[in-house]
Amino acid sequence: MTDWATTIVGQDVAVRTLDGLLDRDAPGRFILLQGPRGVGKRRTAEAAARFLLCASQPPCGECLACRSPLEHPDAVLFSPEKPGGSILIDAVREAARAAPFPPVSANARVWVFDAMEELTAGAANALLRLLEEPPQHLWVFGITHNPSAVPITLRSRAAKIPFALLSSEALQQITGQAASGGTVERAELLHDERFRKDAASWQELIAARWYNPDAVVKFARSAGGRGGNLQSFFVSLLLADHDRYNDSRLLEDAEALRAAVQEREALIQAISDLDANVNPAFVCESVVRTIRQIRKQVRRAS
Repeated sequence: MTDWATTIVGQDVAVRTLDGLLDRDAPGRFILLQGPRGVGKRRTAEAAARFLLCASQPPCGECLACRSPLEHPDAVLFSPEKPGGSILIDAVREAARAAPFPPVSANARVWVFDAMEELTAGAANALLRLLEEPPQHLWVFGITHNPSAVPITLRSRAAKIPFALLSSEALQQITGQAASGGTVERAELLHDERFRKDAASWQELIAARWYNPDAVVKFARSAGGRGGNLQSFFVSLLLADHDRYNDSRLLEDAEALRAAVQEREALIQAISDLDANVNPAFVCESVVRTIRQIRKQVRRAS
């Protein structure tokens, strides 16, 4: 694994492809990281930003660029302010005004668009105008789970890096479950009283006729799983439901297969968000709403 990407797990092909594009001495590029939710796209963008912004090579691990690359004065993170929100034109315009000027303290400026499919038409056009004659020092990373929703005018200018679904082993490694003595076994999980109670409560939230935000927030505060936190519970939920995601009978039902994959992606995204210190109640609300919507669509199709 290349020095800048030691924190990236389970995405060797994507890392090798991106490694071939990153060059601190070359003009910046527009790179689109695309693939399922929660598989390491943002973590990879942060690692690339660390590589481009740190004065040392390999990155020193101690400066601001290494500790918090997207809080560096030469970095800009664009993302919706709330679930279902958009990336607005004003944010892009403001950053674009400073883009032509030399970086503040690094050798590059780095922009990261998290959920690039959420760009408004105006924001996409503002970005496109900048990319038509980009500053030599500007690197732009787009992150999306739905590349077809990114305007074709932007996609056609991007170097595209595909990301794959994570294996169960990679999930365990990312969340610390693969540490020595810490691997969660399905047989143990299914007989763990705390996990079974939490899993039953979780299914009640998903299956309830009406969405109850208070119940979701309460669950987020109380669910512990085996590791004592919501992230561990979601990891445990994936592992306990491993047979479902690998049932060959799913191949005979395209709709059920699609739903199973989407639910898995939603849980992986939740694990990734919690790993990035997103508010647990916010994460729990988002994943419950997503899975309820997935199952609603399945019922309509049946």
